[in-house]
Amino acid sequence: MKQLDARQRAFKAEEVTYLDRKVIQLDRMLLRFFELLRFDGRPVVHRRRRAIDVDYLVDLIEQHPDRFPGLAENPDVARAWLRSDLLQIMNRGKPREMVVGPRPFHLNAFKLANPKAVQDYGASTQVWALLFHADRPLLSRMMEFFGRGLDRVLDKYDGITALDLQTLAVLALVDQVPVDPVSTPIRDPVLPLCIGQGRIMADDLQRLLAYEDVIPRHVLAGYIRTVLGLHLALFVLRLFKLVPGWVDCARRGEGRPPCLVDDGSTQDTTRCPYRLELTVDLTEDPTSPSAALARESAASHIDGVTQYVRAVILLNRLKDYASAGRTTPAKSVPDLLALLASPPMDMAGFFTARIADVRVQTGGNDAEHPIVEQILALDLSPLEKFVELVCFQRLKDERKRLIELADSLAQKNRPGGFMRQQRGARSRRWFVLGSDLLDTLVQIAVVERGPDGLQSQNLLIDEFTDWLRTRYGFVVYAPAYREVPPEEQEAWRRNQAALRERLHQIGFFTDLSDAFNSQTIRPRYKVTTDA
Repeated sequence: MKQLDARQRAFKAEEVTYLDRKVIQLDRMLLRFFELLRFDGRPVVHRRRRAIDVDYLVDLIEQHPDRFPGLAENPDVARAWLRSDLLQIMNRGKPREMVVGPRPFHLNAFKLANPKAVQDYGASTQVWALLFHADRPLLSRMMEFFGRGLDRVLDKYDGITALDLQTLAVLALVDQVPVDPVSTPIRDPVLPLCIGQGRIMADDLQRLLAYEDVIPRHVLAGYIRTVLGLHLALFVLRLFKLVPGWVDCARRGEGRPPCLVDDGSTQDTTRCPYRLELTVDLTEDPTSPSAALARESAASHIDGVTQYVRAVILLNRLKDYASAGRTTPAKSVPDLLALLASPPMDMAGFFTARIADVRVQTGGNDAEHPIVEQILALDLSPLEKFVELVCFQRLKDERKRLIELADSLAQKNRPGGFMRQQRGARSRRWFVLGSDLLDTLVQIAVVERGPDGLQSQNLLIDEFTDWLRTRYGFVVYAPAYREVPPEEQEAWRRNQAALRERLHQIGFFTDLSDAFNSQTIRPRYKVTTDA
């Protein structure tokens, strides 16, 4: 079999997701997302030609001593402060060191980002698409929060809004860097395949923004960053199940199963046909029985990547057929699935020709690989055979890259994430609730919608564990809703007790009695907003 050309091995499909199969840094994603927020989805044109580096920023500080009192006269101090507190720097301390941009303290921070270094591989566009279709007014609300103190007419700091020192420093720098949005019209983003994930993410963000007047701004921005990463990770894990599921339905000539979360009827994700169940270990002990359960859970989701790769390769091959002028151009995944459910008369011939294109010609010194011969001998349609031939060359690499994507979005081995893995490429992953993530989720859980708007309230711990399961798929104590084998009972009890201890450590409740169902999580901050 010949090596596939660039078109035949292409994998990324914006109809499925804007996310590319790369390691994604959430701070860089936020900088790109700020650009979309600032100009309602339009990219910008930078007037500057010089790449951003520390010396360039020190020059800006020296040129404007009124905005940087004390620093303008001490460039060495300014340089050290920029490097340690204000800037994201990749390859720090190495010959190829490069400034990515400011830390995402303010909406206009994107103006000082280096385009080559701030690449986020579609993450910001995917967040934009989820919120655009789930709750478009929320985008304006987020722009107001991150753009506090910005005079939008002058595109500069208004000079009167009280802000923290780091945000004021970012504004003092970016006010000197003009940008313009592109003037060409832009299309609405592609409707995400799981808009229900966008609805829950939007609700989480609304609850967090209710804290705007009671939580320090940089702390709240950190909560928002954690939530965006969480929902992108859950979105990807759900796609691993959803896309192969839709393809299987189309093969059988069946319609896609309805989803009550997608249509906004409920936020109970257990009612989703492609629900997630992620057993999370709260013990922080990699050798504990609950960690073993969490490893089995993680393995079951990682195993689904293989079928997802096959499904996306199939959709891309259908897109090749549609774009060749053989039928009406397919503009969405449902359009492509319609071709699979009811193949046109000439589709078999099209893929028979594609198979002939990649086969090794007989009579030469090279022979077909035995696996290729086995694929060609299978009782499959030409489309399915061609997909298997592509998988033969691409599946292993694409699977590896998708797992790396999921690892980065799940913030593997970081406090804001829900994935852990010990050293060693063959070490098994397991699901957890990192300390920052658990703190963020509790802050969201204790804010509830009432007739008078969002309000903070007490919450029983068993209600919180059920909320984690139905809203995100995080399972802390499975015996509360299903039968478990007797040998697992102790592991689940230890996990439940570990959650109680973790909540005590981060200060959400003090009662450590055995009456679990009477223990109450109490909000740190009082929140009351109008409906």
